[in-house]
Parts: sequence; structure tokens; C-alpha cells
Amino acid sequence: MENEIRSDDGHAFKLLLSCPSGLSPSQVSVEFDQLDMIPYQASDLRNSISEIWDRRVQQSSSFYNGLKFRYGGCNFSMGNDSKQEPHVCLHLSLTDYRTFVGTNLGPIWERFVVPSEGSMFSC
Repeated sequence: MENEIRSDDGHAFKLLLSCPSGLSPSQVSVEFDQLDMIPYQASDLRNSISEIWDRRVQQSSSFYNGLKFRYGGCNFSMGNDSKQEPHVCLHLSLTDYRTFVGTNLGPIWERFVVPSEGSMFSC
């Protein structure tokens, strides 16, 4: 039941989790992997990341590289019985801003997409 939504400026996105009444901190957990979840083994993809980053840095001297989190998906469970509360687990990894700019903001970003389940969850 995944719905594509358009923002006011026309950009499309998919809502992955909808909890109108919110979640308590005990209903949310994070699985963290210190290594970037998306391996860039192909040298042409690694080179593309470097080229895109170099161009961006030349265009703006305020760019600098630093660590950031990369979203890798989520799991949602309603529990086994009606007394259990819903729970969501976010999967995050550590990456850097250079890799993010070179993948998500690059002209060949589609080549970096990793297929996922992509189902929308509701609580």
C-alpha cells in the first residue's frame, strides 16, 4: 500500500511509515552498521563519486567532507498479540558527505540504487 506523494515543489517521494499518533521512544530502535551499506565495487562508480565531488567543491568553497548517516531501510512489527505495541527498527550506516553527494546527487544516481522491499507501514 505504498503511495507516491508530491511535495509543494513537485518532487515525488514515498512515505515508508505512517504513525498518526506517533511512537514512544521504546517503540523505536536503530541497528547501526559502521560500514556503508552500499558497496561501490565498480571503479567507474567510484571514479564518478570523485569527479562529482571535485566539481561540487570547485563550485562552492564552503563544501567539506564529514561523516553522516545513510538510511538503509526499516522493519516494522505489530507484535504477536493485541497487547503488544507496534515497533519500528531503523537500519543506518555511516558514510560521508562526499559519497552522498557523489551518489544521491549525481547524474547517474539510478546506478547506485539498491532494490528494497519498499512497503509502506502503518500503525
